[in-house]
Amino acid sequence: MSKAVKVAAMQMNCDPGKVDRNLAHAEKLVGDAVEKERSWFYCPS
Repeated sequence: MSKAVKVAAMQMNCDPGKVDRNLAHAEKLVGDAVEKERSWFYCPS
């Protein structure tokens, strides 16, 4: 028996030198994925 897995992929622009801003943006994107009941998310590097 298989189970469906909901996945989110996120893409964002990072501002060099603005670590706090970049992390806050990433946290929001992950939060949005969690609200949509995604169990996996992918952040390409």
